[in-house]
Amino acid sequence: MNKNSILSILVILVLGGGVWWFTTRTDSPEPTPSTSVSISPSPSVSASPTVLPNISITSPKLNELVDGVITVTGRARVFENSFTVQIKDSTGKIISIQEAVMTDAKDSGVFGNYSVKIPVPVGATSTLRVESLSYSAKGDGSFEGYAFVQVKLMSQATTKVQVAFTKGNDCETVVLYPRDVIKSTQPAYMSLVELLKGPTSAEVDLGAQNSIPENVRINSIKIVGSTAYADFDQALQQDVAGSCRVTAIRSQITRTLKQFSSISNVVISINGKTDDILQP
Repeated sequence: MNKNSILSILVILVLGGGVWWFTTRTDSPEPTPSTSVSISPSPSVSASPTVLPNISITSPKLNELVDGVITVTGRARVFENSFTVQIKDSTGKIISIQEAVMTDAKDSGVFGNYSVKIPVPVGATSTLRVESLSYSAKGDGSFEGYAFVQVKLMSQATTKVQVAFTKGNDCETVVLYPRDVIKSTQPAYMSLVELLKGPTSAEVDLGAQNSIPENVRINSIKIVGSTAYADFDQALQQDVAGSCRVTAIRSQITRTLKQFSSISNVVISINGKTDDILQP
């Protein structure tokens, strides 16, 4: 063979090998990076955020049977030691809420205990979700603490309690109006809850007048013997003036509690104090 023939053969071999390599390679496309999206729990009623350990619920327990008043206890370490406890029905609708629940922590940034009573309204579903939650101080709708527990309503049966409102210009005489509530082992508490809602439009049409300020909270109520001790927060006397109004407030609370035959005396206090409260 001459040099030209050898060179031609080499060129053919190189070109053929290149074609073979190009046609047989199996390139894999560059993998598309996966995107992980972290969505902060939404404050909407349908949200089901993950439990966040800054808040816990120690009672009630999972699937516990509860009556018309649910006592919620636990521990929390949240901004300004204040958070929300609420009840949702089986559709996710908030049916009862208690805001500005406080722990007993002495300082911010440390865990404290809490205990709060939440009434269940008439018409609630038998399955309920109790939630304790605190929104982040960042203001983005996320939670800094969250806990929940599912419970079962012992009975959806109702009973009646009565609430006392004044009528006309009489500061002391009150009229009792019936209210339907879920049956509970704490009817005195339920009657005060209803009283603090104020008169309904139908009751106003019948002449009911209310002297108790708005947004009053029940700190506690206990019955010892025949005496009921009802403690309220400072809102009970906020901007209250005049002997007539003070008398009306005391009359409404006292008569509401005395509807129960087991109660003959009522002691009213504000944040534990009985002296120098509800002054004219």
